Amino acid sequence: MSVISNSSSLWNKRLGHVPLKAIKKHELLRHLKSDSHQHCIVCPLAKQTKLPFQLSNTVSASTFDLLHCDIWGPYRVSTYDGKRFFVTIADDHTRFTWIFLLHSKSNTTVVLKEFFAKVKNIFSASVKILRTDSSSEFFSTDFKEFLSTLGVEHQIVPKCMDKFAFRAITAVLVGYSSTQKEYKLYDLQNNSFSKEKCATDISPLTEPSTSIELRRSSRPSKSLVWLQDYVTKQVGNSCAYPISSYVTYSPLKPPYQHMLALHSAVIEPKTFKEAISDPKWVQAMKQEVVALEDNNTWTIVDFQN
Repeated sequence: MSVISNSSSLWNKRLGHVPLKAIKKHELLRHLKSDSHQHCIVCPLAKQTKLPFQLSNTVSASTFDLLHCDIWGPYRVSTYDGKRFFVTIADDHTRFTWIFLLHSKSNTTVVLKEFFAKVKNIFSASVKILRTDSSSEFFSTDFKEFLSTLGVEHQIVPKCMDKFAFRAITAVLVGYSSTQKEYKLYDLQNNSFSKEKCATDISPLTEPSTSIELRRSSRPSKSLVWLQDYVTKQVGNSCAYPISSYVTYSPLKPPYQHMLALHSAVIEPKTFKEAISDPKWVQAMKQEVVALEDNNTWTIVDFQN
């Protein structure tokens, strides 16, 4: 006699992360319950979709306030004079587009310098914002100095995702970009900061583990000296979005969790008297003094009145 498991999470893994609705279509699996299926880590990484961008009719107030620039190439067939790349510049207000042929992508800065000069000379106008993708040609030192000299704001539009790449990342929201339509995220897997489009659907992380309690400092907070002459608002210790509610140690191996627990269990002495009463702190101070003497950090001299 065989027993069929009622765990939707188990059947989700067995069937290659098939959606729960598709699994329940099978006659023997209609009784499955949604236990931990919604917390599957693989499903959002492989199948999460992005929310669609709404159609926007917003245009800049006047000509040359905002320009869109993009580079294309190389094409397999070159022109008669050997050019295989081209750069397009589109005005956001009039939708008028200019196309310039290039021998290589490195000529982009030269073309933009000539174009900006013509805009100022012929149309008596100046470019305020230049919007490009994240190609390396738009981040060279020469290009940055060129835009900085003219006071042009550089906005970046993120590139499209590779179809074989992960559809999502496990990250913590840390803020928003001032020059891009993106989220600022801290990638928990690579320990690095990244950016994602604002149309990305953000899924909640798994519930934080309560097996390890983070130690919080018991030191009383002191106001800054230079603020004593001002009336300031006292900020409490409460946080609307504490990181302990969004970051969990559960993915770590038990030895690493044990190590973190030991770090959190160490109580830092508040006074020198408390420190010298602990043999471990005394030993640490002796080792620090020995290290300073071995490195000849100071020279002992006679006391002078």
